[in-house]
Amino acid sequence: MKIIVIGLDGATFDLLMPWISEGMLPNLGKLVTKGVKGNLQSTFPPFSAVAWSSYITGKNPGKHGVFDFRHPRSVSQSRNFTSSRSLRSQSLWRILSDHGKRVGIVNVPMTYPPEEVNGFIIGNTLTATVNKDLFYPKNIYEDIQFIIKNYRLELNWENYDEGNMTDLLRDISEMIRKKGDIALFCMANYPWDFFNVVFTEIDRIQHFIWRYVDEKHSLYSKDMAKKYYQSIIEYYQLVDSYIGKMMEKADQDTSIFIMSDHGFGPLEKKIYLNKWLIDLMQFVFSLGLKHLLTLFQVL
Repeated sequence: MKIIVIGLDGATFDLLMPWISEGMLPNLGKLVTKGVKGNLQSTFPPFSAVAWSSYITGKNPGKHGVFDFRHPRSVSQSRNFTSSRSLRSQSLWRILSDHGKRVGIVNVPMTYPPEEVNGFIIGNTLTATVNKDLFYPKNIYEDIQFIIKNYRLELNWENYDEGNMTDLLRDISEMIRKKGDIALFCMANYPWDFFNVVFTEIDRIQHFIWRYVDEKHSLYSKDMAKKYYQSIIEYYQLVDSYIGKMMEKADQDTSIFIMSDHGFGPLEKKIYLNKWLIDLMQFVFSLGLKHLLTLFQVL
């Protein structure tokens, strides 16, 4: 028996099911029709780093030790990014490897630096560049040189303007194609019993233009929706096409799982609690001792 797990970062049934019903996502539609589906109960907090860590380890944040994309601030003022070394529990692929199963992991968050496994890992990280250190074993880097030209792990958010999404849409399309092609190459050329790939680009595109698919959003614009709504559908369709190609590599003894780390929805406002607490304390101390005592007496 083999297993294929395809992760769609930030995917939501709010978008998937209507498009599946309209026949826009035929491969996902086949899996829903012939299989089963269910709503995800994500982690708290429902951040990608936290949720994928829970998937990797089968444990909650209190046990695997990851609560954010960065480590909590301690004595040092710096906050380093979390990574595979932040996990305090064994990974799923470590357990599978120890039981003699061959694993293949492509672009799953929290897998950089890659650990030694019975198989291969192409890691994912917010900070690393694409070089041999991203791969285990390192010779895979040489094997896929013809694919990974201009391969990028993450978007540089500062390069994009929400008023003009042309560059963003182009780059996300290229990222999906690169990761899909790498996944297909690895599936065809390396032995595996368990294969896992994650497309993080769905999450990225929705961060920028969710407001244009949600008519209830306070920033919804009919003109912008007309311009970009179809783009979101096309990215889901591009991922769906790669899902179809992976399904073709599955025989009757292969189980296929489609999963996400969290859903998606509108973000109308933010509150930075740390900043609010700092401002509050500065205000309190600015009152002076006399006024503080008066305040405490009132309370």
